[in-house]
Amino acid sequence: DWVWGEVENAASLQLARELLQGEAPQRLLVPGCGAGRLAFDLHHALQPELTLGLDLNPLLAWIGATVAAGGEVALHEFPVAPRRGEDVA
Repeated sequence: DWVWGEVENAASLQLARELLQGEAPQRLLVPGCGAGRLAFDLHHALQPELTLGLDLNPLLAWIGATVAAGGEVALHEFPVAPRRGEDVA
């Protein structure tokens, strides 16, 4: 979402521009926005008055809000088969 590169978001932004046919949206809804990278990029590129990103996962919403405000989030991955105390976060 925030670290996987620009290709997917660039394609989505291009599609949005084509669908809008030069019109500037006043409001923008991004359902299933995850941590909000696409919503963030669309908001800055299209400059609507309001962008609303919705996702069912409150952790992703918190991450998106934190990162969009300039903060950082440290996430830890859990190994598939932890065998030692050092294997877990």
